[in-house]
Amino acid sequence: MTRFGAAVRRTLSEVGPAGVFPVLVLIGLHGVERFDLVAFGVLGPEIRDAFHLTNAEFVPLATMTAILPLIFSVPLGRLADNRDRVAVSRWGGLVWGFTSVAVGLAPAIGLLVVARLLGGIGNTVNEVAHPSLIADYYPPRSLATAMGTYRFGGAFFGLVASPLAGAIGQVFGWRATFIALALPTFIFVVLTRRMIDPGRGASVGAEVINKNKNNIETEK
Repeated sequence: MTRFGAAVRRTLSEVGPAGVFPVLVLIGLHGVERFDLVAFGVLGPEIRDAFHLTNAEFVPLATMTAILPLIFSVPLGRLADNRDRVAVSRWGGLVWGFTSVAVGLAPAIGLLVVARLLGGIGNTVNEVAHPSLIADYYPPRSLATAMGTYRFGGAFFGLVASPLAGAIGQVFGWRATFIALALPTFIFVVLTRRMIDPGRGASVGAEVINKNKNNIETEK
């Protein structure tokens, strides 16, 4: 236990002043969206039957709604480069949360398609904003750990999503599953209110500034 405690303290000391809170919130946003993507595949037969579709109709629909949002990756990337990335992530989470509810309530196939397309845009926000935020929150010595934890967290949510979505869908139905999925999304969105964008290059910029100050003081 002593060695374990020492390892934990050493890890926490290496993450820098940001602490573990930002990466945990980003993992949460990333995880619920991974859960949604897996759940849509697992509950696909129920969704297909609810809208009286054949496999030939449902499979292209599911593929299209997953791929088309990637078209927006470039403009979303530009947005994340020029705006507050925490705010961009927050709005992406809100879009995802509301579209998850919309999927559960969709009365017609057209509304389901629109909800999935908009939700895919929310997922794309994660890929363009979260990695750069992590890179600026955490110094180089802990960046690999922070980024690896973020990716592992998303993969873990995707892994448990399949049996969990199947179990919830079996008991409450596929619509309730997607509505319930929005609740943790909104919780993580609220938690982003406690985060601020650290600024581009913040994790190394502080060191550069300090070195410049030291050089100036030495010259004086």
